Amino acid sequence: MNSTLLPIQRIFFSLMALALLGVLLAFLRRGRLDLRHAIIWLPVAGVILLFSVFPEALWVISGFLGFQVASNAVFSLALIGLLFVVLLQSVALGRAKSDIRDLAQRMALYEANVNRPDSRVK
Repeated sequence: MNSTLLPIQRIFFSLMALALLGVLLAFLRRGRLDLRHAIIWLPVAGVILLFSVFPEALWVISGFLGFQVASNAVFSLALIGLLFVVLLQSVALGRAKSDIRDLAQRMALYEANVNRPDSRVK
């Protein structure tokens, strides 16, 4: 089953991909999005743009992966991509949690040293 997108659908998806690219670049410029997170989302916008301009490529890829319907390939790849993003966010969260714990311990040691009676200048 091979079908193509209507011209209006191609235009719509192309505009949405370009809008996503624009939002990502604006967030990067304003410092609201880290470069390491943008590295994940910029290819996503590029792939959406690629498939909106060349929808036949989606059929080729879905056929190569063994899917009979391209939408199943899209949902499966999106699910895998989202699981990858969740994994990366979990790693970043774990790293931040460890950093916060280390900083809290350092702060407690610092406060303990400052509040010692023998550490004050006479």
